[in-house]
Amino acid sequence: MYRVAICENEVNASENLKAICCKILNKMGVEHEIVQFDVSEELEEALSCGEQFNLLCLDIYMPQKSGMELARQIRGNDDNISIIFVTCSTEHILDGYDVRPLQYILKPIDEKKLEEALWTDLRLRGRPRELTLQIGGKTYIIPLAEIRYIESINHGC
Repeated sequence: MYRVAICENEVNASENLKAICCKILNKMGVEHEIVQFDVSEELEEALSCGEQFNLLCLDIYMPQKSGMELARQIRGNDDNISIIFVTCSTEHILDGYDVRPLQYILKPIDEKKLEEALWTDLRLRGRPRELTLQIGGKTYIIPLAEIRYIESINHGC
């Protein structure tokens, strides 16, 4: 299950981002769950209580603790979680490099850029690298790279 946390204090922006993420992940055939948070502190508490997410979509301008501050704190404990900043300002692009985000997307959301970012994250982190088949009591493990290779050969016929 691919888990996404959206941390956005504007309800309409949060709902819009969730809808776009769902549309893209459904199109990709990815089983997913998207959890929305209104403020950074709620997401911070969920993470401290053991909730795990593959991807965080963070607005930078939030009341109290900004998305950038939260990202810095998360990076202090976790290098594996992916972060996408979704914001209305380019002011913090250079600051973002400190926390190694996957992408920095400006509002209004460019669906193609978000799709590319999700695909990159899934390719690097979320997709299995092998297919396991059980046939007649035997287990076969096939690397997905080999399946793609075979498909590409058949397309050339």
